Amino acid sequence: MGTKYSVIDVAKDAENNTPTTYYGRNGYTITLSRKDEPEIDVQNEDKKEKLLNYKFYYHTIPDDWDGWSVYYQLKRVEYNGVAQSGLETRGNLSNYRRVCVIYWLNDQHNLLPLIIGLDSGSVTYFKRGEDVISNTWKWANNIVPPANLSDYQRVLSELNENFKNVVIVNLNAGNGQKYCGHPSKDEFKDPKDNPENCSQNGTSLVTVTVSEIGGGTVPKGFNCLKHSATDTAKIRILSTYHGNSMISFTESIVATEHKCLNAYYTSGSRSGKPLLLELSNGENQGTSTLYTLKNDKWVPPTHSQSDLTKALDQENCMRNNTVVVDLSKKRDKYCCGMNGHNKIQVLQHHTNVPDGYTSYMHLNNGYENNFSFNIHRFKDGEEHMWPGSINKIKSVYAYFCKGDGQIMPLLLYVNKGSGYGKWFKRTSGSNSWIDTDLSSLQSHTPNSPSITKPIEIILREICKELKIGCQHAPEGNTAGGEPPVSSQSTGSGSSTGSGGNSGGSGSPEAQPEEVIPKKPVEDVTTHSGGGGAKAGGPNGGTDEANRQDTAGDGQGPEGASATGSKNGSFIERATDFLKSQDGIITASVTSVITTGGIGGITYSCLKRRKL
Repeated sequence: MGTKYSVIDVAKDAENNTPTTYYGRNGYTITLSRKDEPEIDVQNEDKKEKLLNYKFYYHTIPDDWDGWSVYYQLKRVEYNGVAQSGLETRGNLSNYRRVCVIYWLNDQHNLLPLIIGLDSGSVTYFKRGEDVISNTWKWANNIVPPANLSDYQRVLSELNENFKNVVIVNLNAGNGQKYCGHPSKDEFKDPKDNPENCSQNGTSLVTVTVSEIGGGTVPKGFNCLKHSATDTAKIRILSTYHGNSMISFTESIVATEHKCLNAYYTSGSRSGKPLLLELSNGENQGTSTLYTLKNDKWVPPTHSQSDLTKALDQENCMRNNTVVVDLSKKRDKYCCGMNGHNKIQVLQHHTNVPDGYTSYMHLNNGYENNFSFNIHRFKDGEEHMWPGSINKIKSVYAYFCKGDGQIMPLLLYVNKGSGYGKWFKRTSGSNSWIDTDLSSLQSHTPNSPSITKPIEIILREICKELKIGCQHAPEGNTAGGEPPVSSQSTGSGSSTGSGGNSGGSGSPEAQPEEVIPKKPVEDVTTHSGGGGAKAGGPNGGTDEANRQDTAGDGQGPEGASATGSKNGSFIERATDFLKSQDGIITASVTSVITTGGIGGITYSCLKRRKL
């Protein structure tokens, strides 16, 4: 049958003391076993001791089948598909049937093999070259078969000296703590304020110091911890450590030296994994690169360092459900800037909006309850900071001028969910916002009665200051009109009616309550409080948008009871139906519990049965 050539890949992994198999490049089975901290003979002593903090792998090619004239030979040794050179300097690879590979035990994902042994009954050892990125190996003449513990320790100490700036970054470490980051030791798992000297067999290894970055360089709403060498040396990052687990990079970065690793977190939250890693090469060694977490691996950069804020916002949205209000959205759903993420719904708001302006409200879409708004920033194409202190945002109302194409929001109202919200206006010549000079709006909501005129006055002032040509109602008239209060406005009304808005509660100072968006109600032949369910509101709004306006303070924009004058259109239809040959109209008094009292009339139009 002939000779079969086997290819061994020394990057393969297995569980400790659990043999397994894999197929080499040529398709032939390779047996693989692993031994953590194996016991090695002690020189000149009749005993064995563990080689601490290292692991051994054994790759074995198949046995020959003499009866079938099938013979297996080792053709090549690879690491992740890349051929390793220098291994044939002490004999042809075909002479060897087993390959031994030694790694640091903390190198969980086998990123940097240290020693390769070729076994033909007697093992020939090779050590990694001094260049960490090299695939060339050198004969390790200091390991003399049968190797003892001192032989291994001598060569491994030499390699640790060559790669002394290789570290594992402990993401559990806090501000001001230090740790010995080298993978040949376990000290990195237990950071301290003042750790002992970081050395091994006379070799000084890298001590990593953790410090918090301030000075306004970190985007608002986030904090950052910097991991860097105490002596300002460059570091090579093998992996990261969080909780009790290693988190590596999908593509090894150990070949690149970095000045530091910056780990970004949501402000006030250090319990979870970082949102983002930033690897910096220093001021004169190119730009920083960003890494995000996916499937418990740090994935290659998808954003440049200039997109740091955008990247943090997206990760914060995806992982913590914290959404940045985007005022550029109109009648849309959005969330994390990705398809399928629609936690926020935007609807046009009609109540108390002056002529020449439009208003949109941003709120929970009704199906996503596990989210929150970013309390530090919002955007409208540009990034903005929320003025002052806001600890919660339930919804946001934004007012635009129609004259400039509704591009620039001028006035904002933030519903905090309890108590009165806050009003903010745009200032001249900048993207900053202030909450001063708005006394006429304080202690009011967008749905409060008699608020249209104060809103219009403020908007006029903003437009004048920003030199925006808005079309206003004539001076002295209230744009949008403050309608006369019905004599029944002190009572309560059903929240349905041809106006599409809630009836008056007689409580103009109640805090708005958000209403989860619902699908438009289909037209039916039974009506409460008069008016068709699809009838337009007094401000020209659709039924869906007007229902959102009821997410206010309980006071309808018309200030009228739903059982009052708004019933005319329905009564006319009902009367016409009554006069027809086919119709009968019945009326009954029905108790309807509202925020202001009990009352209501239910009308039912029935088809007359022909006898």
